[in-house]
Formats: sequence, structure tokens, C-alpha cells
Amino acid sequence: MSGHVVTGEIMEYSILKGEEFGESFLPNIMAIDRACYADEYVGSLERMAARYRQNPRTFVCVMDREQDRAAGYINFFPVKPALWDEIVEEGMRIRDDDIMPEELAEYSASALNYLFIISVAVAPEYRDQQAVVRMLTDGFIDYLNRLQAEGFQIGGISGTAVSEDGQKFLSRRMFSLYREIEGGNQVYLCEGMYLEKLLKKDLYFKTYRNDSYLFLPYADNEKNTRINRLLEQKEERNARAPRLAGCLLDALDGCLKYEYDSDIVGELERVFVGTFYMMHTLDETYGGEDDALVGKKKRPFIVGEEKVYLSLLAHHPTHMYILMMLVPDSRYSASQLEDQLCQGFLEIREEGWKDEKGFYRYQNVNEYLRKEYGLLSCGRGKNFICLSKKPENEGELLNILSAETYNSMHQDFHIQYPELLEQAKSSKAIYDYYEAYMTEEVVAFLLHDYDELEPEERMELTATYVFIIELVIFQNTALNKMTIKISNAFLQEGDVSYQYISKLYRDYAKTIKFWQSNNFKYYGTQKEAEQIRRAFENDELRQSYYEQQDFLEHMVDIENAQTERRNGMVINVAATVLAIIQVQEYMVGLLERFYESFGIAIEAAGSTFDVMVIGGGGLILLVMYILNRKRQYVRKKKLSRPSVRPRQQRTR
Repeated sequence: MSGHVVTGEIMEYSILKGEEFGESFLPNIMAIDRACYADEYVGSLERMAARYRQNPRTFVCVMDREQDRAAGYINFFPVKPALWDEIVEEGMRIRDDDIMPEELAEYSASALNYLFIISVAVAPEYRDQQAVVRMLTDGFIDYLNRLQAEGFQIGGISGTAVSEDGQKFLSRRMFSLYREIEGGNQVYLCEGMYLEKLLKKDLYFKTYRNDSYLFLPYADNEKNTRINRLLEQKEERNARAPRLAGCLLDALDGCLKYEYDSDIVGELERVFVGTFYMMHTLDETYGGEDDALVGKKKRPFIVGEEKVYLSLLAHHPTHMYILMMLVPDSRYSASQLEDQLCQGFLEIREEGWKDEKGFYRYQNVNEYLRKEYGLLSCGRGKNFICLSKKPENEGELLNILSAETYNSMHQDFHIQYPELLEQAKSSKAIYDYYEAYMTEEVVAFLLHDYDELEPEERMELTATYVFIIELVIFQNTALNKMTIKISNAFLQEGDVSYQYISKLYRDYAKTIKFWQSNNFKYYGTQKEAEQIRRAFENDELRQSYYEQQDFLEHMVDIENAQTERRNGMVINVAATVLAIIQVQEYMVGLLERFYESFGIAIEAAGSTFDVMVIGGGGLILLVMYILNRKRQYVRKKKLSRPSVRPRQQRTR
């Protein structure tokens, strides 16, 4: 027995490698398998022994020194190209205990070695001992680095997860969820830059629990009828909602009914959209190509999937909508999910969305809502993160508050500045059962009894806060919608009328109800709403909207003045033409006498006068057109010139 010793809460552990024990030790491994796996995944001792005889350098075990027994192990081995391709790319049947010794490869110093993890298991009585899992991870990585030091370079590692524990183990160690095979089992893969991070032990382990709520604002066209199909199915869909999602929807409707005093409540409709699987990835996926995987078809790195519940809060009179995406007891990094929201990289799928090889097919949530219901994104999304406690590393809370991923693939530094540090220390809580830390992007809600509460109980407690956030985001959405309309008017170079501006005012007036603080019946709820509105910078958005509205009105005034000037010129030209027509008889008489003196037929005098009038009028119109085009060109040039120097982009 060799390897370093780690002291756990009570017991001491050490590492035992496959080449250090004989075939007689394998029954200890089988005992752990029987305690951990369903019968269908428990292999035979004879086949395990046959593979061990083929290559004994295929085990890393954690030993309980006091009990002199195996606490957990990893069984892995190098495989030949045909088996690797079957496991990773082509095969739909799980390969496990049926793997024959002849399908294993020898460790090679002249070619890359591809390893398959056939099994990872920790005996049930040791699963609460974090020292066992840590030592098993470190022992496995140390063994891989030792192989590389001996000249056996590793090209990739794969494994098939048959349980949620297996999924967690692989996903937390830089393995990507690659595809799904028979029985819902999932193939994981670690290669390229992810393998490098694994070998460096540059791993992220979550130190808190959380429920994530993502809010995305939408709007639609007045002629959109697809949304009606969803709203008409409200009762049926809400009745079919899973228990946890239904509990939240009921609690939110209860808050609107009992804590909000406005006739706008009767105009709001909440409908359950559906249950989906959402991709949880890393910032590398939407940040660029992986140079380490050149020549291979680029697939997103999928840390794992979260079950997400989608519901829509609709205010049809203003054609505004808030999509809420609920991820209860999220297994992965909260800041990474926030980062995906900021990047617009929220990819979802329904059960069965995969190809014939088991590769999942995702659709962006914005694209899904546009195609299915005719909804268009209208502003930035917001995050509400319900935490069990603050992350052990203070820097991770700062990343949560700034909605930037903490475990980045592209940068080894983290955000930190005085204002954010102050926000991370200053709770904005109004009541005593929580703490609340807020920025423009995020509300981090630390629920004191999170671990003691059932998910349904957490939903009911946080519903009061969630419904306030929804109403505040409606304010944001109203401003964003009006700003978009004003921007569209600017794109028309101010070619709008007072009627257009009047319609903008009428549309905005429909949203005024959302801004009235006294709509909240309780003093504490009013104060919570004020805190959230201040954090989300709604007042600044409203001031910006007013400024743009004033500017648009100024542009309309200028355009009207120019129109009046052009109309005046047209009138003057018309008056001139009429004046010329009035002296037609006199001018034709002069031309007749002139032509007669030169022997020219006097009948041509009338035609000459007509040509002079038409040609002169045409020349005047041409000059006016050229001058107008010149003014438009000069105005476009001024508008396209940047008013400030562009900020240099940070390389991530």
C-alpha cells in the first residue's frame, strides 16, 4: 500500500493502486459494486479479473486504514480505437462488463492513449465523508499525471453515467455531457482544454445550494395571434403543471391578489408554458472555437442539464410579457447560468429532441418563443438567485452579483471593485427571514432556513419577492418597448409625425399603473419594491426615455419647419409660374415681333414660350432636388460620426 494519507472527520485514508494489489483483492471491489449499483449494472468477478490480468494499471482505490477496507474506487483502462469509437460516437448500447480483455489497449508511448472509465463507486457508508471523494479525485488525477510523466500521453477520457451520482462526479471533473444512449444512460467526454484543466486540478466545486429564477422580457406586434393560442389554454396548462411549478404559480397569483391593489391585476394572465431541459455550459462554448479540437466537429461543452419550468406572465393590453424560467435546486454554478442569460445563450430542449446517435438538439429560448408564440425579446433579462448561504469564496458572490461566470475558461482573474464589494456586504432586506444583495442584473436572496425547507416551502416564501420583481421588470419592459419605438423613429431619420408621438404617449400611459408604489398594500412590500426598482435602475431608464422622447419631438419640430419651408418654396414657384402665365399674351407678342423682324414664322412664338416655361420649371425642380439630397447626405454623415471614442474591448 502506498500513497499519501488524508485524515477525514474521524478516519484516515490512503491510496492503493491497481498494480499494488493482486487479483485476490477484486472481491472487495465487487462488494462495493453490489452496494452501489442496480443488479443490471453489477458485473461478474471473472470478467473483472480477466481485464485486470490484461492490464493491472487500471484501478485507483481509497482505503480506510482503520478498517483496512476499500471505501471507494475508480476503474479505468486504455481502449483500442474501435471500442473508443463505439463508446463515444457510434454505439447505442452501453458497454460495461461485456468488454473483453482483447478490446483493451496497452499504454503507448508512441500514440495518444484514450481511457474509458468503466466504474466509479463509493461505498454507501463513506458517501458523507468528503475526504473520500476528494482523495479519490486527487488520486485519479495524480495517476493520470504519472502516466503522462512516463511518456503515456492521454488524448481523452470517456465514461458512461448510469445514475445521477455518476453524472455529478463526471460533470464536476471537466467531463462534457456528450450524448445519450439506450436506457437514458449518458456518455461523457473529457479532452482538449478540459482535460488540461482536469490534470491541473483546476476544478470548480459548488459550496452552496440555490434555486435560480431567470426573467426575460418580451413584446409582440398588435397583429400577433399566435400568443392567443397559448393564453386560451391557460386553465388546461396550469392544471397540468408539475407539482413544484404549480405550487409557485399558485403562490404568485396569491401574492397578486392579496398584496397588490390595482385593477391591473385583472389584466394579467399567468400561463404555464412547459417543462424543458436546459443546457448548462461554460463560457468557452459561446466565446469561440476550441483550438485543441481543430478538425473535429464543434459541439457545445455541456456541463449537464437542468430541468427548467417555463411560465409566462402576460399583460395583453400593452402587449408585454415576462417569461420566468425556474431551476429548483440547481446542481451547477449560479454565476455561469447568469452569464448565459447575459450572452443570450439559453438553450432548451424537450424530451426526445435528439438525433439517431443520441446527440441532443437544442433551441434558443428566444427563437422558441418567437416561432411558437410570436414573441420578441424586449430588453435585458434579470436574475433572482435564492441561496442557502454565501459561497465560501467571497469572490464568487461578487461574480454572482455581477452576473459574470466565476469558473471561466478564458480568464484567471475575477471582478472586484469598491462599489460591488459594498453591495456584497450591504443587505437590502426588509424582513428578518432573509438577506438581499442587489445589483442592476441580480437579486441574490439568502434564505436563512433554505436547507431545512422543502422546495414547495421555499417557493411560497420567495413568491412575495418574485412577484415584485416581475412587476418591476414590467416597468423596465415598458421603457424598453418605448425606447425601441423611438429608435425605429430615429432610423426613419425623424420622418414621423405628431400623430406618431401621440400614439407613443398613449402606449406609455397604459403602463403608468405599474409605476404606482401605493399599489402594494403593505408598507414592507412597498419598501421591497423600492429597493428592487432602485437596484434595477428603473428611474434612470425612465429619465433616459424622457430625454429621447424630447429629442424625437425636437426632430419632428425641425422636420415640420423644413416641410413648411419646402411648401413655401413650392408655393412661391407655383406663384411665379402663374405670374408668368398671366403675362403669356404680352411675352408671346414680343416674341412674334422679334421673329417677324428676322423672317421667322410668328406661329413658333407660342411654342417657344411653352418650352421656356417647362424648361425653367424643370431646372428649378432639379436644383431643389440636388440641394435636398445634399442636406440629407450631410445629416447622415453627422449622425454616423461617433460622438465618443469606442471603448477598447477586453480580451477574455
